[in-house]
Amino acid sequence: MEYGVFFYFSLRNDDMLNNPLLNNLFNYATSELSQDAFICWLLSFAAHEECDCSNLSLRSCAVELIKEFVPVLKDIDKSKIKVTDLKQQYMSVDVFAVVNETYGIIIDDKTDTKEHDNQLERYEVIIKDKFPNLQLYKVYYKTGFQSDYTEVKKDRIPDF
Repeated sequence: MEYGVFFYFSLRNDDMLNNPLLNNLFNYATSELSQDAFICWLLSFAAHEECDCSNLSLRSCAVELIKEFVPVLKDIDKSKIKVTDLKQQYMSVDVFAVVNETYGIIIDDKTDTKEHDNQLERYEVIIKDKFPNLQLYKVYYKTGFQSDYTEVKKDRIPDF
């Protein structure tokens, strides 16, 4: 039996290695908490305006992701973008980041589930109450596959 289980995972990993469309980090880390952790880890590289040479690429990647989440920052110099607060599982919000003490990013991430119960709208109300001075941006962050975006688009959340 152990051989069968081992073979199954070997075959699955080989399939992912040979087909870039199947290659998904969350085939290995399957929970939303793993995804939360990855998002927080990446965004944390934007918490410092300067970092050592080994982290420059990660800082650049984090800042580019922030620019996707907060379109008004698109034309701002990367060195001027800084994560000033970062929370995981904060008041039921998967990931909450504050950028430049002005913008709040509410991230609802999903792995094998889909949007339900107007979560982002509810999270926005909660965060707005705690941080009334922040300009809020909602992000529906989905890995894996989703065939129907009706609920997401109903909340007027842009996809990218």
